[in-house]
Amino acid sequence: MGWLDKFKGWSERKLRLSQIKILYQNFHAIDDLLPQFETMREAGISSDESVISALLAFREIVEDGIGELCWSTVLTERQSQELLQVNSQLKMLYSSVYEGKRAARAAFGGTAGDLQAFADRYKPACGWERFSDNEWDALVSKALKRTNP
Repeated sequence: MGWLDKFKGWSERKLRLSQIKILYQNFHAIDDLLPQFETMREAGISSDESVISALLAFREIVEDGIGELCWSTVLTERQSQELLQVNSQLKMLYSSVYEGKRAARAAFGGTAGDLQAFADRYKPACGWERFSDNEWDALVSKALKRTNP
């Protein structure tokens, strides 16, 4: 195995880990945000069905990515770009929801101490340094249960 083969293997592992991170982050952000928007809709607070539709479409993209990454070493460039776009949209939604909560707390004299940044909120409890196959397997299981009830 030559130097170039070692570098290719290292870069593929690095790319795969970054794809797993974004899938993990997107999956958990959707699981957090979608019920909040559905609850607001049911309470008559928000009638914006486009947000719920977008979150459902995002969930499908993420679950497809999780399934695909189970069978391949890395996702395609197109899939990676799509996941990054989903991530960007989720960050904007998260920001709007949690900035509203922050403003409400401030209006009632509370603090926003437990409102975390997007990247901090949607990471494994053990952190990325200790992220293991067990966490990935748990994510895959959750995604598969939802797509194959």
